[in-house]
Amino acid sequence: MCLLVAFTSNAFGQSERYLDSLETILPALQGNERFQTLYDLTFDIFDSDHEKALVYGSELNEVGMLSGDSLKIVRAKLAYGTVMRKIERLDEALKLFIPALHIAQRNDLKKEERFLLNAIAISYNGRANYEKALEYHFQSLVEREKYGSPAEVSITLSNIGLVFYKLRNYKEAISYYEKALNLKREFNDKGGIDRVLINIALCYNNLQDFKKARTAIQQAFDECSPKCPSYVEIDGSHALGKTYLIEFTNDVTDKAAFDSAEYNFKRSHKASVVDGNLRSQIENNVTLSELYLKSGNLKAASDALNAANDLVKGTSINEMKMDVFLNYSELYNRTGNYEQAAFFQKKYIALKDSLLHSRLNEIVSAHTSINERENLQTIAFKDSVIERQQSLTIAIVIIAVLVGLLGLVLYRNNRIKNRVNAALTEAKAIIEDQNRQLLNSNIHLDRELKERNADLEKANESLTKANEELDNFIYKTSHDIRGPLATLKGMCNVALLDVKDDLAISYLHKLDITAEKLNSILTRLLVVNQINSSTVGKQPIDFDQMVTDVINIQVKKGFPEQLQIKTRIKVQADFYSDKEFIRIILENLIDNAIKFRSSSSRIEPFVSVTIDQVSGFIFIKVVDNGIGIRQKEPGKLFQMFSRGSERSQTGGIGLYITKTAVEKLHGEIRLRTTDEGFTEFFVQLPIETASVAG
Repeated sequence: MCLLVAFTSNAFGQSERYLDSLETILPALQGNERFQTLYDLTFDIFDSDHEKALVYGSELNEVGMLSGDSLKIVRAKLAYGTVMRKIERLDEALKLFIPALHIAQRNDLKKEERFLLNAIAISYNGRANYEKALEYHFQSLVEREKYGSPAEVSITLSNIGLVFYKLRNYKEAISYYEKALNLKREFNDKGGIDRVLINIALCYNNLQDFKKARTAIQQAFDECSPKCPSYVEIDGSHALGKTYLIEFTNDVTDKAAFDSAEYNFKRSHKASVVDGNLRSQIENNVTLSELYLKSGNLKAASDALNAANDLVKGTSINEMKMDVFLNYSELYNRTGNYEQAAFFQKKYIALKDSLLHSRLNEIVSAHTSINERENLQTIAFKDSVIERQQSLTIAIVIIAVLVGLLGLVLYRNNRIKNRVNAALTEAKAIIEDQNRQLLNSNIHLDRELKERNADLEKANESLTKANEELDNFIYKTSHDIRGPLATLKGMCNVALLDVKDDLAISYLHKLDITAEKLNSILTRLLVVNQINSSTVGKQPIDFDQMVTDVINIQVKKGFPEQLQIKTRIKVQADFYSDKEFIRIILENLIDNAIKFRSSSSRIEPFVSVTIDQVSGFIFIKVVDNGIGIRQKEPGKLFQMFSRGSERSQTGGIGLYITKTAVEKLHGEIRLRTTDEGFTEFFVQLPIETASVAG
């Protein structure tokens, strides 16, 4: 949310007006007095009553048109359009500004022309049409450098910086902001310095330089201390919140960063509501939803997004709409509503694609505009040199009255002109060649994007089909093998009743054990298939009871009395998830820890189960002091049929099942060796509240 620098009512009218008295006397006024009173009311009543400002602005526009006076027509459209722009009705504002600009240019109304160029550029910037915004800003800069004050030039430089900020060229944006800042300080212009400093802070935010960002924000507050205007409260707090949001994104366990970001966004939002700043209200709700999504507070994220969506409807603030669609898609993915997630993802992609091509062109056009401006400055400089040379030649002719010297001067002057013209022709050819190359690059880039998108779609279809075929193969194969396997076990049991030979009995026992192991592997393969094909449920999870049940099952299986199992469960909020998937995770991790316990008599074996709730996530840790992990790449243990020890009796499927269940719940699982040499399995699951999950 970079700050626009535009003219206010103080540019044309009085600084303090008695609104009540103006409204009282308005019905009795006619002619120029009525026009001036409507003009004053349109500007001054906006902060307290937007609807009245629109009514007075509409009447002002009609009175101006009926007057037939070019100056009144231009000022009326400028005032009415400014009200439209402030309430984000940008298309309607442009329909007023552009005709007014043509009238001002035809009638040589330089002051009004400069303000209209700035207003049009700001409106196009709000519509995300950055090519047009730069075009009008550079026109405004040329006019203001010729006829305007240093304060006006600094405003335009700052607004050009904003366009480059929107184009994500933050270094270029900072260069223009610093030019504006230096100009203000050079001429001791205090107005708007705080705005420029906040804009510089936003650029440093995106460059991940938080120290410089916070320094700039503090300087902005110092500039307007002790009583800062509302826009500094709104945008300074928002910029500060962004620094903490990015820090929290880099470390979601940093509660201090979360609290600071939430406090500053809410502070900015409150001030924007009081000020009637629609764009700031939308952006604060969007950034709050991002913060809550990253923290796992899906209910709060949903509320903030709904508020932003209600405000952005009916406006042409395309970038805000795109952010709302993207955050809705993330929210519904988290809640398991994949249909709605896909719906908003498509809306986001459609809007992004419509802006992507134009944004690439705008970047090219921006650099072209800069190059053209520099070329024009070079040409102007050379022309001024020529003009001075001509003046010098005339002076010499008048003083010396020497025809021969005059001829020599004219000859030399002609040669200079020829060289300049040749240089200009060469520069023009270079610019045209660069434009052609940039156009070809854009066409090639667009074609490559389409081809890669098509390849990705084909790859996704193939992957989906392969996964479905694999699931069907596992399911059918497991069922087909279990029948013969059951027959084999039955035959072993019958044979054990009849066979008397000790060696044969030993072989039959081994065969029965092998068949039982194979049956266990087939059962686990069916569990994998069940996880992949099941829909994630949403039931309240009682971790205390579930851990107790799992440990009781292990007790029945039997394990050494000296093995200690420690549990610590601290979950405050209700946690909603799929009970079967959570049970699978706990059973496999605890069973794995017990199975691979140390058999040394010198070690007292233990298994520690810890479940905590931190910053919107559930963390499950299972630690044991067993035989440890000896693989060079522990991550391979989560692959199917990968075994960490010969003690594994499930063919290396248990940890693969655990990882599959964790990923189905949108979580993460990691394995590491602690500093004490213990083995630790670490699971992170996002928290879903009852209202969102339901």
